[in-house]
Amino acid sequence: MGHKLCTSLQSSVPLARSSRGVVCLFWPVVSLGSAAVAFKGSLKSLNLATVLQILASEGKTGVLEISREQAKSSIYFKGGKIIAASTGQKELRIGQILCDRGLISRETLRQVLIKARNTKKPVGEVVVSLGFVSLMALKEIVRRLCRDAVLDVFLWEEGNFEFQEGPVSFDETMTEAINPMEIILEAARRMDEWAVMKKLIPSDTIVFRVSEQARQQGGKVTLEANELRLLSVLDGQKSVRDVVRETGADEFDIYKTLYAMATSKLIRATDQPAGPRAKTETEEAATLIQIYHDVVVTISKHLEEQLGKEFCTKLVNACKTSVPMASQQILAGYRAGSSADQNMRETLAIASRLRQGDGAIAALGVAFNQFIGLLLRQETEILGSKQATYTVGRINQLLEVVDRYRTGEAKTKLIQGIRETISQATAEPER
Repeated sequence: MGHKLCTSLQSSVPLARSSRGVVCLFWPVVSLGSAAVAFKGSLKSLNLATVLQILASEGKTGVLEISREQAKSSIYFKGGKIIAASTGQKELRIGQILCDRGLISRETLRQVLIKARNTKKPVGEVVVSLGFVSLMALKEIVRRLCRDAVLDVFLWEEGNFEFQEGPVSFDETMTEAINPMEIILEAARRMDEWAVMKKLIPSDTIVFRVSEQARQQGGKVTLEANELRLLSVLDGQKSVRDVVRETGADEFDIYKTLYAMATSKLIRATDQPAGPRAKTETEEAATLIQIYHDVVVTISKHLEEQLGKEFCTKLVNACKTSVPMASQQILAGYRAGSSADQNMRETLAIASRLRQGDGAIAALGVAFNQFIGLLLRQETEILGSKQATYTVGRINQLLEVVDRYRTGEAKTKLIQGIRETISQATAEPER
């Protein structure tokens, strides 16, 4: 059976289909022959640790399927050892993990994805063949994905299981069998932490948003990469379940990060229950103002570090009042030193009064891009291109996070507009 590239996951996880239609989101191609039901039941009556122990002690070969509501996971066994796992609950991306670990750059990943599509080969096979990652490193990543997928199921408080016994074939060069006891012991350790975290996050329908305290602290707070990624998607609308699904990260790690940020008062739970609905034009505009504000603050922070707070404040105000009159009107209520929430209220109120619907969003984009462009030009002239390049790097990091974790046509246009503004503002003058 050949590999297929899962287009819906884009980055990368090759999928294999058995004759029974089970999708495996990892490297190895797994197939299951003729099968007979060994046993099935409820996780309430027989917990997952016990099920895994039974299959391990009896040296079973086959697939264990666990389901709850719309979620489904499959764990593949060979001689009582776990050889692969799949999940329909989240997207697991080998390419993204390679980037996060610094093994390949995003530009390299783009090139790899193109080659994978053209050659119809899995991303993992391509990165190994090109020498970006060793086979050993890739096997370790696949093993981690398999382990995390099984550990996530331990977090399920209810569900049903069914074991289908039958022969399983797989690519042994790309997999490493895992002793179920290793996962059971790790799950026991996690459950102790899980009990503590559930007191603060009792349900995955809870909605978090960035706290006012965190917004006021701004650049004074040092955050890890995983915290930055979560902050970028906590918009006061997405539930914890939505965040797990959208980021594709390990569920336990997400809860752990949310718990740490909540106890540090960087985020807070809202009173609003999660529910699927489309954003209104007002909410869309508010989101865009938030992103523009983050860009302005990034520039302002660097200017303040280099030039002092007083000079920076004067320079920012001078730039704001030097844009065309129509943009001055839009930005009249904007204060770089104010909180993001206050700026969203003030600026959105003015933009909505001057423009209607999509016109307000377009006017906001024009005004902020003119303002940002003027700030960057002033920084380049005063501090030089080297310092401006540093600021542009910080802005691009911010936009990269926005691009990965926010959706919508307005977001795409916003990023494109800011990048064009940066390019024009920092371009070398013709001699």
